[in-house]
Amino acid sequence: MKSLPPVVIEALYYYFREEKLSWPGFGNDYQTEQIKTAIEQDFLVDFEDGIEVVEKDPKISAAIKALNELQSFMWRIEEESELNDDKKFYEYYVDTYGHRPKFTSRRFWGTHLLYP
Repeated sequence: MKSLPPVVIEALYYYFREEKLSWPGFGNDYQTEQIKTAIEQDFLVDFEDGIEVVEKDPKISAAIKALNELQSFMWRIEEESELNDDKKFYEYYVDTYGHRPKFTSRRFWGTHLLYP
């Protein structure tokens, strides 16, 4: 994912939340330019209701595959912490990062994926 522009990783965050990236408001010229450039590079596509990743792009496809595996792992961790008394990883994660290990959380993405 390091080879993808940050705005594309941001769009992937929304993809996994089943949402679309929105155009920034007035005064966010830098982000607007980043989105335009990613559209021109065929990483993103603009629809009436928001911006989405181009799933057929090889880099994005590879990122989605890797993120799907991470998401499955995170769901197993969450399930196991709810079903079992063995919460070692869950507790370690919370103690280390100060938030739950939840894949669709903005804090999780901000810690590990958006701004590494």
